[in-house]
Amino acid sequence: MSNPLRTFFLLTGLIATFLIVGDMAGGERGILIGLVLALGLGLVAYLNADRFVLALYRARAVDGTDPDPRIQAFVKDTLKMAEQACMPLPRIYLTDQSQPNAFTAGRDPAHASVIATQGMIEVLNRREIRAVMAHELAHIISGHTLPMTLTATMAGTLSALGSLSALSGILQKEERQSARSGRPGSSLLAPVAAALVRMSIRRHRVFQADRIGADICGDPEALASALRKIAASVRDVPNRTALVHPATSHLFIVNPLRRQGFEAGSLRLSDTGVFQERRQARGVDALFSTHPDTGQRVAALLDMANRRC
Repeated sequence: MSNPLRTFFLLTGLIATFLIVGDMAGGERGILIGLVLALGLGLVAYLNADRFVLALYRARAVDGTDPDPRIQAFVKDTLKMAEQACMPLPRIYLTDQSQPNAFTAGRDPAHASVIATQGMIEVLNRREIRAVMAHELAHIISGHTLPMTLTATMAGTLSALGSLSALSGILQKEERQSARSGRPGSSLLAPVAAALVRMSIRRHRVFQADRIGADICGDPEALASALRKIAASVRDVPNRTALVHPATSHLFIVNPLRRQGFEAGSLRLSDTGVFQERRQARGVDALFSTHPDTGQRVAALLDMANRRC
């Protein structure tokens, strides 16, 4: 299915979901509110596809004049690869997240941004950073950014509406009525948002971006090495913004909510908060997971490298 057609079906599905939620919340009046909200949000998300995500992660623009030589090299390498790929130069951002990771956002190649975390700059070497950014450029070239960013914006809004409803009790009456009538209540908004993310984001896109990214940088082994390091760090270093906004997790090169290998038996009393956060992350990860297994991605990249020899 082509990217424009996929985006059309995505928007249609999101609008339909808002209409269903509106009906659940307020009948005919709720349907009208849902329609207005969906159309307005869809338009805003399209025109400002990357600004929503950049604001969530408090990303700052960086360029070659940054005082940190590592950031200078990161910017230089990214722009050079974009020029070699004959694509519009993306805007480059950095977030203060300590978890090493990266993602891209935007509605088309002419309005795209690539974003790296401070943790990635500190954990990976220059060769690996270059390979990660080649993967992100591959998403832009392949036209993946629009459906990915629209999904993050609109599914994130659905999930937030569910959280607000649960916290404020605005829809308590509706929940009771839904329970009596057998209709789903607002507690299902987060699973609905997760379903939209998983239906609209195909895992083969990640493998495709790995392959094209490896071609762009000419170094599949560096990308494989970067994926290993990022996956290992994600287990121990939290990304609290992604935990609060899990509908954005599919944007990252490695799922920022993946917390494998945590041993509950090693929990100390002082670690209770950490344990609860990690248990929550595992639950949210299972709900919003869109990434293929990192080991499979590494194996495919190493096979690609071997075939080059």
